[in-house]
Amino acid sequence: MRISQYWQANKSVWLQIKLSTLVLLLLLQIAAWYPFLSDTYQQVIRHERQKANAQQLSRDRQVYTAALRSVQFGEAPWLSHHVVKSAETNLIQWHAKGTASLTQWRTILETVETRFALILRSASWRHLNNGHWRGELMFDVTFPTQNRPYHDWLPVRFNKTRFLPQDWQLKSVMRRQGTLSALVMYKQQAYWVQQGSWLPEVGLAVREVSFDGVSFYAEEGPDLILTRKPVGGVHDSVQH
Repeated sequence: MRISQYWQANKSVWLQIKLSTLVLLLLLQIAAWYPFLSDTYQQVIRHERQKANAQQLSRDRQVYTAALRSVQFGEAPWLSHHVVKSAETNLIQWHAKGTASLTQWRTILETVETRFALILRSASWRHLNNGHWRGELMFDVTFPTQNRPYHDWLPVRFNKTRFLPQDWQLKSVMRRQGTLSALVMYKQQAYWVQQGSWLPEVGLAVREVSFDGVSFYAEEGPDLILTRKPVGGVHDSVQH
């Protein structure tokens, strides 16, 4: 009877002790598992965010690619261009080719660069006798960023280059397979050139090679003509 009475008298106290102990154990369990649960939750959040960003990037890329694919150059019927997907890098690429004056090429390339973010992958230029340029260029297409740098993709510089005679030497001219080729030196760098060749380091193209010398094409100003002076047979001259 006494035990029963004691239990009845202290029942609420025991229940409170057990409840507080259970709560304490739960709190300890939560504290022990919290870092793991928190890290897992953060991973889920990051995964969902990355998934959403990837989906948005894919949609943006489709819109961006469609805009580049549909761009038209009514003032440049000479230009052929199309968008391709690189099998090697899985990147979107823009391919353009045509024949026009350097001024026309500059207008097109500056227009494209203003609207699209491009990275030049390859370029092939050929200077023709009529002064036009045959070009074929391949670009990787990226997404625009603020303060993009300006790129000069032209084969020669528009700004007049300062030609210093001491930088140039005409070493020799020879005929190879029916074509005249000249060995010229520019700042200790040797180049074998022929008609239509271009030197990106100095922004010049070769207009003509003859046994008398080499003439370089400049978009603005007179051509640079590199000849060998007959005096002494050893000195070169640069004419403008």
